[in-house]
Amino acid sequence: MKTQALVKIALATSLLGLFSLYIISETFEPKIILISEVNEKMFDSYVRISGQISSARETEGLYILQVNDSSGKIEVIIYKEKEKLSFSRGQEVEVIGKVSEFRGKIQLEAADIRMMESEIGGVGETGEGWGELEGG
Repeated sequence: MKTQALVKIALATSLLGLFSLYIISETFEPKIILISEVNEKMFDSYVRISGQISSARETEGLYILQVNDSSGKIEVIIYKEKEKLSFSRGQEVEVIGKVSEFRGKIQLEAADIRMMESEIGGVGETGEGWGELEGG
């Protein structure tokens, strides 16, 4: 009888812990950092930047944005999905992405992106909330 009670308590505690971790992971957002602070020590980590699109180009499998802030610039990679996305020079964005390197340059592989002030279509609901991006 005592063993069954212990098993039930352990199972309930484990499920509560897993549920808590899930809630925490879904609500966690990294704080915004300056682009100049992104470095090779952050490879495979997720960071959040804010800046202005200075250029955007489309290739067969992805979009490549150049995002600038007052401290520097970084290339942001967005893997294509089914819907077509559009970006414009000067558009303010916030990006959560994984820091990576390509051909010796640090870049962000976008996981989430928010268009801050957009008059032209963009990712997700422009200007409202985060657009979920998959891939990479």
